[in-house]
Amino acid sequence: MDPLDANVVLQERARALKGALEQGERAVAQDAGVHGEVWPLDPVVPSSLTDEIVLRIEKAILEGVYPPGTHLRQDELCERFGVSRTPVRQALRDLQARNLVILVPNRGATVRVPSRRDAQEVYAVRAELEGFAAELAAARAGSRLDLELAGAEARVVQLASRLQRFGEAAWPAVVEFQIAAGDFHRVLQRACGNERLVATIEHVERSFPMEYVALAIGTSDENQILNIDEHQAISRAIAGRDGNGARLAMKNHVLHLGEKVVRYLDDHRFWG
Repeated sequence: MDPLDANVVLQERARALKGALEQGERAVAQDAGVHGEVWPLDPVVPSSLTDEIVLRIEKAILEGVYPPGTHLRQDELCERFGVSRTPVRQALRDLQARNLVILVPNRGATVRVPSRRDAQEVYAVRAELEGFAAELAAARAGSRLDLELAGAEARVVQLASRLQRFGEAAWPAVVEFQIAAGDFHRVLQRACGNERLVATIEHVERSFPMEYVALAIGTSDENQILNIDEHQAISRAIAGRDGNGARLAMKNHVLHLGEKVVRYLDDHRFWG
């Protein structure tokens, strides 16, 4: 899709959602970061030295500087970043929690990239779980959920439009778009009324690095628009209190997302 055409489509989405967002702004003001506030795409400002090291190593892994199987030696990382061992050690623990490295006692850290089968299984399970959550949310839905979804959609649209204007997207901007897209899902999950289901979804999500999803979705204008269209199909089913429709729309969306992630990683030879 031509970038100019894509930007026009995104701007139309933004105008269509603006009214709903403004109408619900007061009702959701206490949680604006989730419910509609559009945050600027400034570079990520780490909250600590450890966060800074995590971001830099993460970026190096995703860009192939540290390919799968690379042994990350703490002494070399300390020298590279000019820091002590403590923040490097904590950064590697954080990266292990994101499933980007494997820590072995007395052997250090090794870069991990999930297998193709890992990705396919994660998205197959997520599709069923999130579809069920959407069905439950539709049964419990009210005007507040409609407004929260409209706010989450509007934020995704605005961020996608900014990515289009930037052309070659910066990594922090891509991550911001992915976070906003994930917020749409979390709005529905909170509304489903089943805490065990939500915890299970979160566990499955954590088993596959979300950074790969950001790369697959946020760096393609066509994928951004498809993501927005599929979110709107889910919102329409929720607004119509159509549980079966919401379940099917969410299931198809997550499966489609999984296909795009696998295709992107195939094309970039990410698999270990």
